[in-house]
Amino acid sequence: MFSFFRKTARKSGMYDWRSAFSGTQTKTPLLNGSSRVAVNFDSAATTPPFIEVAETVTRFMDWYSSIHRGMGYKSLVSTEVYEQSREVVERFCGADPRHHTAIFCSNSTHAINILAHRLKFSTGRGVLATHMEHHSNLLPWKNVNGKVEYADVLKTDGSLDLETLEAKLKTGKVGLVAVTGASNVTGVLNPLGVIARLAHAHGALLMVDAAQLIAHRAIDMKSPSDPEAIDFLTFSAHKVYAPYGSGVLIVRRDLWDNDAPPAFPGGGTVRMVTDEEVLWADLPDKEEGGTPNVVGALALAKSFCILQSIGMDKVEAHEATLTHYLLACLNEIPEVRIYGPSARATSDSRLGVVSFTLKGYHHGLLASILGFEYGIAVRNGCFCAQPYLMRLQGLSDQQVQEHLANVRKGDMRNLPGFVRISLALYSVEEEVDYFCESLKKIIKKGPRGHYRQNETGQFIPENFRPPSISDFLP
Repeated sequence: MFSFFRKTARKSGMYDWRSAFSGTQTKTPLLNGSSRVAVNFDSAATTPPFIEVAETVTRFMDWYSSIHRGMGYKSLVSTEVYEQSREVVERFCGADPRHHTAIFCSNSTHAINILAHRLKFSTGRGVLATHMEHHSNLLPWKNVNGKVEYADVLKTDGSLDLETLEAKLKTGKVGLVAVTGASNVTGVLNPLGVIARLAHAHGALLMVDAAQLIAHRAIDMKSPSDPEAIDFLTFSAHKVYAPYGSGVLIVRRDLWDNDAPPAFPGGGTVRMVTDEEVLWADLPDKEEGGTPNVVGALALAKSFCILQSIGMDKVEAHEATLTHYLLACLNEIPEVRIYGPSARATSDSRLGVVSFTLKGYHHGLLASILGFEYGIAVRNGCFCAQPYLMRLQGLSDQQVQEHLANVRKGDMRNLPGFVRISLALYSVEEEVDYFCESLKKIIKKGPRGHYRQNETGQFIPENFRPPSISDFLP
């Protein structure tokens, strides 16, 4: 009767994949009064949905209802959709339901906070992160566990220094290695198999923040007995073409303390409550307090079905080819400095996330010119990875303190940063050509508009009128 999880993809050609996504033909206004089809080079921040994901969600809304204890027919449908979505997610990540379970939450940040509150270490052991982590894989550990140790990154290209990671592990003081699968700043892919072997050999567990990895590479958590196994995995649905407010934490069942209270207790997390006693539910219900986001779970599962039908090997090949092309184009522009791996030979061992600066331009100004004058959406700043960016730019302790002093006064104007391009399955070579030609025009002619920088660091053109949202809200 229902086919919410049918594995389909609208088209399979390299350039046809664009038509499978919402918004890829949407025109946006330019500063000169014209408009053009927007170029979305901000995919590392968030992604539009597959059209089939949006259609599936709309179709399901006629059947949406409460889940688990509702006995109406729609409730039974919604419960089945929710639990099947969990199974789809687990299979996509190589998780075995005998050993793992997927906990639905709101995003990667939420997932890591759940893990940080629930994971306990033996005396003397703590968390080892890296200097390339997103703040979401730093702050939860610092907040709950206090001190966090760090593995260094190489000054040459920002990749992980495995020697310092192993040295930290050899101290015997590490209970968990918390590492990103791929950097959201430089696109560096971390060697997860190598890291897993090192961690497990020294009695530590491995948690992978896959927020940047999940949409671009196949992931296999492996059996817990495998030395290259991932023990905990987190990611957000909005970065994998399903922006409906869902996130995932996949855990090993044998590592979860079922007697301890959940990170966020509430409705649905218990079997029974009296005035004096609480009998907590089993996983995953115990960690999914409140009414769950059934729609978000379905959207994510549907996106995974589509990606499986395309083939993650084809996704990887398409994006690697495009990354190679992008690096080749940027390397031909002398005024561009790339941070992270810049050689074309590295394009198949990194993601299509490229951060750079342009000589003579503040990163915020360049991002605004690209957006307002050329219709190219990029991101600028520190990308929620300030310790990493400071190392990539080689800032001294004194420079860092000067920036801190300015921020304390509410002045964000001179914070260091990059401009970031991030590619996705819907990106094409024509967009890269247009982007590089736009950069050359900016170098040659400068901006057409007049921009003013506010205290938050944004550059806004004079006489700019904020966009109307009357189509969405009255």
